[in-house]
Amino acid sequence: MKFLFVILVSSMVLIAGCIGQAPPRQPYTLLKDGSNCIEYIFKNDIRETIADVPVFRSSDLLKLVVISTEYNVLYESYPEDNPGFVLASFAFVNKLAIWNSNAVGRIVTFSQYNIGNETELILGGYYNRTGVDVLLLGPNTGANSTAVKFVEKTIVVQGTNTTELERAGERFALVALEYLVDNTQEENLYAQRCG
Repeated sequence: MKFLFVILVSSMVLIAGCIGQAPPRQPYTLLKDGSNCIEYIFKNDIRETIADVPVFRSSDLLKLVVISTEYNVLYESYPEDNPGFVLASFAFVNKLAIWNSNAVGRIVTFSQYNIGNETELILGGYYNRTGVDVLLLGPNTGANSTAVKFVEKTIVVQGTNTTELERAGERFALVALEYLVDNTQEENLYAQRCG
């Protein structure tokens, strides 16, 4: 009898614990723009990236992104940071190119420059290139946090490791695409417009 009672109580505790738990949240990695029939795919959960990766001076950054047709992607080559630079660049270059081409109707160019150890000169505004400078910083090249910043006419995309640098790159792309996060189309509306 005691054995049956123990099994019954154990079963009730187990069931109660399972009922109280919410199902795991599905990652949100796809943005759909129903007005242009475009899908933007992200590696990381978009909600978490927006919540975890701060953007400083986002309104200034957005103004710059909206008018820019030329981007200079700057980095200081460092063996441990280079994979993060590739991932971060891919995270924003293709999305900004697609967004500009389809949503805005213009072609943008991206050029890459290895700046050696001249980060301080870049951030000090000593270079006068045409286009917008996007400086990538990894843990070995000056990143002290994971963030997207606007400093002296330069967009700084930085991450404290390879994964965080990639998330910062996606966060930079989301500055332009964030209106889609707030105005996500219903699945059937997207399907009707985009066949």
